[in-house]
Amino acid sequence: MAALVAARAGADVIVADEDARMGGRLLAETHEIDGKPGVNWADDLLAELAGMDNVRLMTRTTVTGAYDQGTFGALEKV
Repeated sequence: MAALVAARAGADVIVADEDARMGGRLLAETHEIDGKPGVNWADDLLAELAGMDNVRLMTRTTVTGAYDQGTFGALEKV
């Protein structure tokens, strides 16, 4: 949700997830968000993010560190 709020405000956003499918714990939990199963809510949010020019979604990517001047290290499995 933070990524969506930032992207809607015009920030450049990168979302990284170490799994092949984004959604984190919502993929396995039974929680509802806004009256929808969590997995469906996450899919809707990710679809909106994917349609934004200022957002980059990176699956199979592990962020390995945060460094000075907003630099991050990441390892993407391709």
